Amino acid sequence: MQPLHGHALAFALFIGSCKESPPRPILRDHPCPPGASCQSLADRGPPYHVDDDVEGASVALDILWDGHGAFEVSWRAGPDALPFRATLFVQSGALFPLRGQVVELMDCHGPAYNGWFTEGPLANLLLHSPKGAAVAPASENVFVPFDAGWASLDGDRIAMAGSVETSPGDVVARVWAHAGDGTAQKRYVRVGDPFLWSNSLATVVRIVPATDGRIGWIEVKLSRRN
Repeated sequence: MQPLHGHALAFALFIGSCKESPPRPILRDHPCPPGASCQSLADRGPPYHVDDDVEGASVALDILWDGHGAFEVSWRAGPDALPFRATLFVQSGALFPLRGQVVELMDCHGPAYNGWFTEGPLANLLLHSPKGAAVAPASENVFVPFDAGWASLDGDRIAMAGSVETSPGDVVARVWAHAGDGTAQKRYVRVGDPFLWSNSLATVVRIVPATDGRIGWIEVKLSRRN
């Protein structure tokens, strides 16, 4: 996968694998629920620099013949407009965050013959999914996914997170993040706790458990270090 060459306002990267499960008819215009907003993203092929805009996020799609694929979503975040990058793997029906919203991957599939010609790969997203409305991140924030992937900030500063079993009402996550001085931050966090990530201070705004189709993630607010 080659890097995106996104719009001037977009410069982060999200990569996600999707699987068609179970197989369904190939539809260029996937039926969208009444009153909802949906978007079909087509695989434009190499060199993967032609992208679609999804409400402020720049998205390029690469789906292979076996139905596996990758999303690339980009924007800048924080007071210094740093490039944010997250990498995760999802399947049809999964709920995951994008800039300022939670979307649902309705389906994705590789190229297929529709009876007249071979249609290229595409994925269909339900935007602002009602299932994720209560946990939609603020548009200025970023996220670190649980166990299913990782994120990076300002280039190669990696962060990973995992959920931790706790008593009812006490949500804790473990975080591992690269700081700007090359050290690694390894700690358990709750909402309101800060940790160093690259040259920024990342404060936990919300911890979203991996339930009800959600992949699970930590929403964080970036600020300058003192």
